[in-house]
Amino acid sequence: MGRSFIDSIFDKIESNKVIHQDETKISSGVQSEVKNTIILVYKNEGGELKRVAADKSSLTEFAETHLPVLEEKRKEIRERVRGSIAADNKETLKTIYTRITEYADWYFAYTTTYKILGVAISSATTHAFETSFNPLLDAVALDVEKYLEDHFEKIVLKPELSDPLFQQNYQKNLKYAHKQYLSVMANLNSGFQKYVSTNTSHLNNLNENQIEMEIDWASQFHKVSMAGYEKGTGGAVVGAALTIGGAFTGKAIGGAIGKAFVGKVIASSAGKSLIAKLSAPFVSKGVSVAGSAAAGGSAGTAVGGPVGTVVGAGVGVLVDYAINEGVELVNRDTFEQDTRLAIESFEIELNNNESASIEEAVDIWFNDVINLLKTFKIE
Repeated sequence: MGRSFIDSIFDKIESNKVIHQDETKISSGVQSEVKNTIILVYKNEGGELKRVAADKSSLTEFAETHLPVLEEKRKEIRERVRGSIAADNKETLKTIYTRITEYADWYFAYTTTYKILGVAISSATTHAFETSFNPLLDAVALDVEKYLEDHFEKIVLKPELSDPLFQQNYQKNLKYAHKQYLSVMANLNSGFQKYVSTNTSHLNNLNENQIEMEIDWASQFHKVSMAGYEKGTGGAVVGAALTIGGAFTGKAIGGAIGKAFVGKVIASSAGKSLIAKLSAPFVSKGVSVAGSAAAGGSAGTAVGGPVGTVVGAGVGVLVDYAINEGVELVNRDTFEQDTRLAIESFEIELNNNESASIEEAVDIWFNDVINLLKTFKIE
């Protein structure tokens, strides 16, 4: 079943985005429990931002003594957590990075090109007579990109395995930060510790039911703009399954129409994601073949769904395996390097999201303690 006209509008908006916002959500569940009574300002000392009390004259001697100590400990814990998160996630990502080669193996495989082309032709045939906001090329591109995204997820990202590991890393580091906070509190006046315990729950164990982490895996497909690894060069498609025999050789596919399609698709994907670039040559060829088949009647048929598509009797007969291998040698290194960049972008954003969440919890713990300094009286 094809897309509705309204759905096609939303598809167009999404596909045209240059930046796909990562909507990963991470929450420690930690909330402030003390009213802010000490006014903190930020002061630049030697290029470094530091918190200082603007209302220092109203502080007791106890508060004035402990405020800078707590601020220093806060800073130390934040820095340790950021480093620890980066180290833990890097270890988890090692396996993901090794699977980049597997994805390249799949994409450049002799049989995969037929499967991807089959998706493109089947999509072009399906969407040719639909009422859609999207041009046919764009509609086919969305289907091919979805097919490549599914395999990128299954082969490289494997969310079902990776997600629990990243959640484990986050919880581990949140607990580590809380343990460091408790160590700082343990060195303070015992009466003040009781005072903090009475006015907050921060000295209790973390409530794991309130910890939330939801990684936006879908946005990882759109991380990096790429060029130079498409199966084919100079606008002409050269790889396996893109050199089609029979009625299409040197005509609809190899001729001016085919080249025009290639140019349009690659131009429309310029500046977009890895997946868009991977899709471009297949989209152009799928639309070309489907159009020729529709026009020629006996030139070709599409049967058996996306992977089972058969186009004419000449398909596969004249495919030059050596050419396909040659294209792989030329483009595979770039392909793997750019895929690695996409994962590195994911790593940086995930580290930043986790760090920001835990640093926010650390700030809440220390801010509440600092504000309790003002009202605490040593008996």
